[in-house]
Amino acid sequence: MKTLFVLALLALVGPALADSMRAGDFIVRYNALSADGLPAASAKAQGVAHTPEQGLLNVSASRIANDENVEATVKAKVTTLTGENVPITFRRINEAGSTSYLGTFTVPSSGSLHFSLDVTPKGGTTQHAEFNQDFIVD
Repeated sequence: MKTLFVLALLALVGPALADSMRAGDFIVRYNALSADGLPAASAKAQGVAHTPEQGLLNVSASRIANDENVEATVKAKVTTLTGENVPITFRRINEAGSTSYLGTFTVPSSGSLHFSLDVTPKGGTTQHAEFNQDFIVD
């Protein structure tokens, strides 16, 4: 079920919002979105509120040669554009030999959030990415 959640999460955001970076022999995929963009049943299955105020950051790593999923160390900092820190908590999701990392955070208000992401695939080097994502809170 969790693997299906991660796949659904990546599919829902579409290629325009999902991103990736190459880390040596690894590829790291990541995306951020509001939990209300998920089907309600998927959000409930993961224990996240199905509201626009619930933000999600999904991260996974795999080997480029065979697309084998690998464990990673994931660290992220989320801030508003005025520099206010937004706490994020990650949990590892393991299912059927697949590992991903789901970060949850509260979206403080409508607007853009800045993400600073450091990912170290097991056996690889740390890669850094920064991006902004817009959120709408009704």
